[in-house]
Amino acid sequence: MMSDLFKKAGSLTLLLVLLFSLSVEAADEDNLVPSSTREAGLLEEIKHLDKLSQANKRYSDPKVQEEIRKAKTKLQELMKNNNNYMVVRINAFIPWDKLFDPINLYYKWHGDNRGFDVNATKSRLSQIIIYDLDGKEGNVVNFVGETIKYKTLTNKVVDGGLMNNEGMKVNFYPIQWAKNPDSWTQGMDAGASVRNPLHKVPIFRTDPPPIKWSYGIALNNHINSSTTIAMLSYSSSYTSFPAHESYVSINGLPYQVMVQYKPKLQFDSFSLLPVLDSTYTPVVEEKELWFDLNVGTISGVVLKDNHPISGAEITVKDLKEKKVFKSYSGQDGWYRFSLLEGDYKISISKKGYQDLIDTFSINKYNYTNKSFNLVKSK
Repeated sequence: MMSDLFKKAGSLTLLLVLLFSLSVEAADEDNLVPSSTREAGLLEEIKHLDKLSQANKRYSDPKVQEEIRKAKTKLQELMKNNNNYMVVRINAFIPWDKLFDPINLYYKWHGDNRGFDVNATKSRLSQIIIYDLDGKEGNVVNFVGETIKYKTLTNKVVDGGLMNNEGMKVNFYPIQWAKNPDSWTQGMDAGASVRNPLHKVPIFRTDPPPIKWSYGIALNNHINSSTTIAMLSYSSSYTSFPAHESYVSINGLPYQVMVQYKPKLQFDSFSLLPVLDSTYTPVVEEKELWFDLNVGTISGVVLKDNHPISGAEITVKDLKEKKVFKSYSGQDGWYRFSLLEGDYKISISKKGYQDLIDTFSINKYNYTNKSFNLVKSK
């Protein structure tokens, strides 16, 4: 009996240690300050997935949570390996707070109450594609928002649940290499076809049509002696209800809009009725987006009496966007930041020495060198 007690105590201790380790890891991740635009983008993607995992207040899908966990692990690997990456976000959402049931106005359905927003986590469906440009592999999160049914007059909840994400798929095709060994094309298909199991149409003895979308995407990576350009071409089709949006970013560069579509009226939801299925037509778009992956660089050496010094904190602040990047000088005193075009302030600090502050500008493709000689505090 005593041995069983020790076993339980040991198990509890191990559990507490694991929980403490996880909490410390999460805290460290929250406190990380990026040293480049690429790393800043990865940290934002991790935060976005954390918010998405908490988006459903009443219901949670273990399968979706596992997809989010794997995607976060991939983002952490990209950060560790300093790999190039692409992220695509596709959302279907209801712009209104609640949506009248097109069959029975006595009921309303839960909406997302928002406009177009690349960082939104409230959606009917969300598909997030993370693609490793160096490892040539992708991860996908297929998120489904919770569905809640209310009484129109009292707003009392009468039903709720989750749609199934099995109708959401992404296929990656073999890499097509160009004559230049560093230039290649990655093709992929992203699609969704998901019905709401709670939304029945008994008088028609059938279910309403599903929310659908289909994307054919080709990512072309072109490299020559001086530039690296990524070109994303795609064709998309999506159903005319609900609202639809999609965005793409490469290496933490600002998201570019692929699609933004919103139905004009709430009663466009009547297109969900099978008898009006002819109005439930797909909207089709084709487009090309270009990403210039060449950012400017600032680097240099932190010195003490003209000798390299390690552990000096280097902070860079974007004077327009107010973003902050941080790093530390290495054993050889060296530091380096990759940044977008703009004006910046750089500060160097180390305990026992006077802080140094300077400003600089980054232009595309340029290489700036700034070294600093620390002076002891008086």
